[in-house]
Amino acid sequence: MLKTASRFGVLAITVICGIAFAGWALGIPVLASVVPGWPRMALIVILCFLLCAGALFEQTLTVRHRSLLLARIAATAIVAAVGIYTLIDVVATGGLNGSFGNVNLFGPGLGRPSAASAFNFLLAAIALMLPRSESAGRLYSALIALGLCITAFDFVGYAYGIAALSRAPTISTMSLPTMVCFILFFTAALLARPKTGWPAIIFAHNSGGVAARRLLPTVMVLPFILNGIVLLAYHSSPFEAPFGFAILAVATSAGMAIAIVIIANWLARHQEERQRSQELLQAIADNSMAVVYVKDLAGRYLMVNRLYLDTFRVERAAVIGKTDYDVFSKYEADSFRAMDQHVARSGQAMTGEEIATQADGFHTFVSLKAPLQDAEGRTYAVFGISTDVTDRKRNEKALAASEERTRSIVEMSLDAVISIDRTGAITGWNNQAEKIFGWTQAEAVGRPVEETIMPWRFRDAHKRGLARYLTTGRAQVLGKRLELTALHRDGREFPVELSINATGSADAPAFGAFVRDITERKSADIRLKGQLERLALLENITHAVAQHRQAPETFPAILRILEEQLPADFVCACSCNPARSEIVVDHIGAGSAPLAHALGIGGGTVIPAGEASLARCTGGELVYEPDITETSFAFARPFGAQGLRSLVFAPLMAGTGAVGVLVVARQGGDAFSGADREFLGQVGARMALAVRRA
Repeated sequence: MLKTASRFGVLAITVICGIAFAGWALGIPVLASVVPGWPRMALIVILCFLLCAGALFEQTLTVRHRSLLLARIAATAIVAAVGIYTLIDVVATGGLNGSFGNVNLFGPGLGRPSAASAFNFLLAAIALMLPRSESAGRLYSALIALGLCITAFDFVGYAYGIAALSRAPTISTMSLPTMVCFILFFTAALLARPKTGWPAIIFAHNSGGVAARRLLPTVMVLPFILNGIVLLAYHSSPFEAPFGFAILAVATSAGMAIAIVIIANWLARHQEERQRSQELLQAIADNSMAVVYVKDLAGRYLMVNRLYLDTFRVERAAVIGKTDYDVFSKYEADSFRAMDQHVARSGQAMTGEEIATQADGFHTFVSLKAPLQDAEGRTYAVFGISTDVTDRKRNEKALAASEERTRSIVEMSLDAVISIDRTGAITGWNNQAEKIFGWTQAEAVGRPVEETIMPWRFRDAHKRGLARYLTTGRAQVLGKRLELTALHRDGREFPVELSINATGSADAPAFGAFVRDITERKSADIRLKGQLERLALLENITHAVAQHRQAPETFPAILRILEEQLPADFVCACSCNPARSEIVVDHIGAGSAPLAHALGIGGGTVIPAGEASLARCTGGELVYEPDITETSFAFARPFGAQGLRSLVFAPLMAGTGAVGVLVVARQGGDAFSGADREFLGQVGARMALAVRRA
């Protein structure tokens, strides 16, 4: 706003100079003098004013251009040269003693400025050449003030009709347009740079600025008005000069006293308002849950709240006006001071952690510090709000330690630990999960869990269950231990034991699952079940041996049990004839009769026992042929033709020799497990017992 007013001043100067130039160009002298017969505004003066106006306009621009800066310097250099040249001429020609030197110093067309005008132009040129720094601003305002004072002499001359100060050919002579232009120029120059030098005091938004703006017009205008009234009274009815001066002194003193009383009253009210504001601010700070304080730029405390005093156990009088070095250790004070200075230099708020010693040890504070700035944006203090976060930091450390322990437990767990979010995307995947499912953590995290570990047939049910829980909060599997089938990365399925729990919060639900591969356990269960079944079968066989005391009665029952419960595709019992190195088929299982017929085996069939497998069996060894198609055993060859590729020959031992052979066959290769073979050996022992009892 002030710079806009400065631009209006530049415009007014330009208009006045344009009118004066028109007076010279059109031959109308009154346009350049205002009053006929009064001094006219010389063309050289018009040129200097226009150059100064252009340079001043550049000062009001926010954006700086190098070309405009160079133009400003060139324009002011020309004006300075005119002023210096004119003043040198005045001194050289004795103009200071009353003579006026060369009237047409710059030629018959341009004329010459008066000594006062030349000096004002020199002051204006020097001021406009100065940089925009704070120190240069003080010199700038001083030069402008000096120019105003010189112009004031002409203003008084014109206002009071004193020709010696205005129209007479003296060093202070100025034409009326020139005087008006100087007043406009110097006023606009002050408005162009209102934040430097003494104008900054007047235009400040503090109590000093307000007082100056209220008092200054009175101080400047009242003496002129009173003097004008005295002069007017003197011209109307002359009186002695001492009488006039006495009246003027009393009137001026009374007027100044009234102005001072008005300003003092305003300052008192302003002080009361500021005191109330400070008390209100202090009350707010005292009831704050954080430590609040204000320091000046030297680090001295201007204000602290009650919590500050309670926290550090100090009295307010021992803190106000003191620095951190008077309250804390040097190490702590250095840290506080460094942060304060950074905030003051940058003019920006800053948040950081600070450590201060209290009776129970070190406490950590999170401090927000910001600059306090006046209306001109100058930092004059730093305020801070510090919150004690010691307990929170301790809790955070304890939580971090707990989370680290939990993470270690999860990583060391024998179960796969998997976490998913509300969308079903994997968010957690421990080392055991990598081993069980074959996906690395980097590969698994972010993938949909159903596409990673679930067979196709379970995926839709999982999605429906997740959607139902998120919508209604009802779950069918949460908190339960389940046995399901999981999917390995290589595509194979395997049994797992699964337990799922809801984690997270109502706003951000999540789920955690513990998954254990139970393949080995399932295999062990199957093996145990098989062993129990075989024990029951063996018990049945033992019961049959005990029930039927003769072998011909016992063997059919045993063979039937083997066919139905082992089970077996073909079973027969043979007796041994060691003298002739042969075995004779005595009994064929009832269910094996069709295959026996196809094999050409019946009751009384004699089989040579000299071949390797039968010879080993009659020698007391249980013989297993996992795939008889790969052997040259003549007896076994027909079995292979019927698809009975797996054969077991179990000896029936009585003493040191075999009294018979139990032949058991199954379709497919390697169809008898070790447990099956061990069981058949035990059956052979039971059958041999029946033979001995016979």
